[in-house]
Amino acid sequence: MAKLGAAFDKTLDQPQLDIYWEQLSDVNPSLLLEAALKWIKEQTRFPRIADLREYCDRVRPQQALIPAPTIDGEPTYHCPICQDREGAWESFTKYVEAYGCEVPYVRRCSCYQSNPVHVARLEQARKYHAEEPNRKRFRS
Repeated sequence: MAKLGAAFDKTLDQPQLDIYWEQLSDVNPSLLLEAALKWIKEQTRFPRIADLREYCDRVRPQQALIPAPTIDGEPTYHCPICQDREGAWESFTKYVEAYGCEVPYVRRCSCYQSNPVHVARLEQARKYHAEEPNRKRFRS
C-alpha cells in the first residue's frame, strides 16, 4: 500500500488500510506487490480493492488465491480433487470400449458450489460485472 500511496500521492487512514488488508488477506503477498507495480505502470488513479484483485488475476491467474499452509509447510486446499484451480475442473480417465483404451475427461468438481475459494471467485466476478454491465466479458 505504501508504494501505491506514494505513486498516486494518496494517504490512507488506518480504517481504510484495515479494510484493504482484510479484503486482500487471501491474496499471495508477492502477487499483490506484482499487481500493484503493474497498476502503477498502467493506471492514473489509486486502485480499489476490486481493481487490485483483477490485476492479480491478470498477472498470474492460477496463483491469485493462496491455500492455507499445513503444519509441514506444504499447501493444502479446500478440495484435494480440483486443488481449488480456476473453474473447479476435475480431471479423470475413463475406459472407452470403442477405442479400447482410457480417454482423459474433465468435469466440474463436486465442490464447485460449496468451495469457499470458488464461491469467492464467483462473487468477485459478479461484483465486477455488476459495476459496469456493458463491460466486455472477454478481452482480445
